[in-house]
Amino acid sequence: MKQRISVIIPAYNAESFILKTINSVLAQTHPADEIIVVDDGSKDTTAEIVKGLNNKKIFVYKIPNGGGANAMNTGFKLSTGDLICFLDHDDIWFKNYLSKQFKALQRYPQAGISVANFVARFHGPQSRMQKSLQRLRYFDQLNFQEPLRLDNMKTLLQQDFVGTFTAAMIRREVLEKVGSFQTNLRICYDYHFWTHCAMETQFIINDEVLFFKRTHGGNACANNIRMNTEHKGVLEELLKHEYVRKHHYKPVIQKEIAWMYYEIANDYFLMKEIKKCYQSYFRALAADVSPANILLFLKKAGMKTIRLLSFGLVSRKRFSGAAARSS
Repeated sequence: MKQRISVIIPAYNAESFILKTINSVLAQTHPADEIIVVDDGSKDTTAEIVKGLNNKKIFVYKIPNGGGANAMNTGFKLSTGDLICFLDHDDIWFKNYLSKQFKALQRYPQAGISVANFVARFHGPQSRMQKSLQRLRYFDQLNFQEPLRLDNMKTLLQQDFVGTFTAAMIRREVLEKVGSFQTNLRICYDYHFWTHCAMETQFIINDEVLFFKRTHGGNACANNIRMNTEHKGVLEELLKHEYVRKHHYKPVIQKEIAWMYYEIANDYFLMKEIKKCYQSYFRALAADVSPANILLFLKKAGMKTIRLLSFGLVSRKRFSGAAARSS
């Protein structure tokens, strides 16, 4: 029996991008069976543009603005497919995206999610077009085009190898087991979802680049702080989960919480928020008191202190005050 593919596009004020995004779905060598656009309370002409396509495969539903997770929950409830893809309203699939993802899940029925590599302009000190997977700290340990041989959960805890919902084709039964996306999260509802999927199924990673992810400007440091703070919150919630306790993931999570604090500290440093920078460093130390992290703390905080002292921007008094407030 043919497996149906549903493509769900949550959209908000997407009139500048939505046509190119939908056309990238219509151009697939393996066609989608339905395209569901959930207009999340847009104030522009997004819904009218989609309706103007007059395509029987395309359905548009307008709902009050409730955020990305809510729009995706709505789209899934409306979908009929056996295989579900979510597509950000400004991302562009390459024409073989669905074909490659579909074949991977057909080949390995034990896997519930197929993940594609993608290219994007990642913001940072060296803002340039990069492949997503190649940016991972443990890229050389991954295997591709077959179920991940590493511990799926541990690997996800160490770093999010999915990156975005646009990267994944998901079996319907996995979505039904894991449940709805967390509407209380504004940024990391995807990471929350992937970690809970790892409790239920296996992942396949395809290292071939299958789509272009559009990223937008703004205050990169402030955005990173918000993202890493929410990511840290997801990790802290996982510490309470029975699955995590049963499989002894606590040390891994504590290490990653510390890493999030280091990332936050670095962004505060770039923003010249020195007090908050050192508070984050001391919180990183408190999150993981292993010998390895103590050494990492001394290295990171020490290097920043030397750098600041060389410019006369920090005093011993300020450093001590930050330590006291972080405890």
